[in-house]
Amino acid sequence: LVKSVSCGWMHTLILTENGKVYSCGGNEHGQLGLSHFNKTYSPTEIINGISENGDETKKIIGISAGGTFSIVWSSTTVWSFGSNRHGQLGIGESLENSSTPLIIPTLSNNCSIITISSGCFHVLALDSSSKIWIWGKIDESGLSQITESIYVPMLFDLSIPRIPLSVVSGWKSCFVICSGMTLEYKQFATKHLIEVVLPISLTTQ
Repeated sequence: LVKSVSCGWMHTLILTENGKVYSCGGNEHGQLGLSHFNKTYSPTEIINGISENGDETKKIIGISAGGTFSIVWSSTTVWSFGSNRHGQLGIGESLENSSTPLIIPTLSNNCSIITISSGCFHVLALDSSSKIWIWGKIDESGLSQITESIYVPMLFDLSIPRIPLSVVSGWKSCFVICSGMTLEYKQFATKHLIEVVLPISLTTQ
């Protein structure tokens, strides 16, 4: 059974209930994770690099397709593949792209990721300690105080006494849902933090 689907610019990721990941579509940057750069017209299982080999902690629980890159994660490990032109893979500057899933060391074993959301060239991640991680071409995501591409995930401080509940990336925007309200960074509307109070407050259990 299909658990979730995530679409990038010209490619699609599919996650099944048993933790298998399939991909199809455009692949010129290796964003399908199939160890080649040929487009694929039907969903094909990603095997190399993310095989769990019976290890339940390596079972994939989430997928996120960015513009021309992809992120998948388990309870202990985060993998990335595709274009790394702006640091989207979170692995440093050594590779321009990768067609095989690579582990992001900063986010693997050191923290447990709750959710990840990818934009055109940037990525937001939220861990189980309610910490937000960012990387990629952040200056086009609305985080105007950061002008350089970030090649390794770094912590981002909201500087407010609220608990982040989830993160969402638009094509070139960021949205963080917090307890009691939402916080939005939006490039084209403003260059600073907008605080939006919701009609119904969000509360943690």
